[in-house]
Amino acid sequence: MADELKRRGGVEINPDKALRIALIHDIGGEARITDIPQPALKYVDKSEAERKAVEDLLKTSPLPEEYYQLWLEYEEGGSTPEGRLVRFADKLEMLIQALEYESAGASGLDEFWSTLESIRKSEFYGYFKEIVDGLGELRKQKRLL
Repeated sequence: MADELKRRGGVEINPDKALRIALIHDIGGEARITDIPQPALKYVDKSEAERKAVEDLLKTSPLPEEYYQLWLEYEEGGSTPEGRLVRFADKLEMLIQALEYESAGASGLDEFWSTLESIRKSEFYGYFKEIVDGLGELRKQKRLL
């Protein structure tokens, strides 16, 4: 996506940095904590749990401080263009998963689809509008079948 942003609109995104942020986010907090169901969040501080998981992971890293800062770029709401792009991509991927689950017969995924509106408010939406809106249309089509 970073390369596509550069190609399409001259948006300066460091693809290597974005990839590192994505990997640290996925293997650090998300893979170890997983997606916690909304009702459970009443009892669990997911942000704190993910922070601890990332700190544990980075203990053996050759650059723990540098990697922790990259993780923060994602966690702090995207304090850099790379962090914001990874957040955008993460939400987009979540919608792709939700569509796959619904296609397989799952229901009750409206909570995931509510993210569609925040994606449309992103600075990157205009560049990936076709994909985002295409997911919404696919969902509508599948629900009508």
